Amino acid sequence: MRKLSLANSKWGWPNRDQLAIPLTFSLIMVALYLLPELQSTLIWSREGMSQQEYWRLISGHFLHSNGYHLLMNLGGVWLMLGLFQPYFHTKKLLLFSLGCLLLISIGIYLWVPATYYYVGLSALLHSWFTYGAVKEWQTGQKMGLLMLIGVIAKVAWENTMGASTELASLIDANVAVEAHLLGVISALLLLLPSTMKAKFKRSSA
Repeated sequence: MRKLSLANSKWGWPNRDQLAIPLTFSLIMVALYLLPELQSTLIWSREGMSQQEYWRLISGHFLHSNGYHLLMNLGGVWLMLGLFQPYFHTKKLLLFSLGCLLLISIGIYLWVPATYYYVGLSALLHSWFTYGAVKEWQTGQKMGLLMLIGVIAKVAWENTMGASTELASLIDANVAVEAHLLGVISALLLLLPSTMKAKFKRSSA
């Protein structure tokens, strides 16, 4: 069992390094929501991509369809920190996040041709959950494997049965279940080299 006492655990009040990414991402999302005039320039747009406006690969994820959508994603950011605090290191998580955002955006462009516009951070939140679950599993926590199976089952169900109509109505937009799947796949692809390296070291020890 994981010990939760502050003396024996990496869990506790987050330090500045662990807070950096969640706080920065949250401030960016709120700021962009309060500046709707920037949306046409920053939104993930298939037309924009075809015109080589490649910043949209990243910026579109920080926009939201309405206030409910924003609040849900803000809650998701801080929930991920609460669940996986020890793995929120600024440099590692930033590079991982940027890689996932690029892979998700490219994946939508190539494999989801019906999507002309995309906003929201939920795909990256699926990447973060996958990241944390794998890290937990690697440290010997069985719950990590269950979490990983759970998120894979979730995106498989969504992409088979469709998204919740209630959620779509709440956020006033289609729920991009394909992006959630790409978030999980992107995370697994980026984690594969380090996972294989760690496995090789253990087998060589």
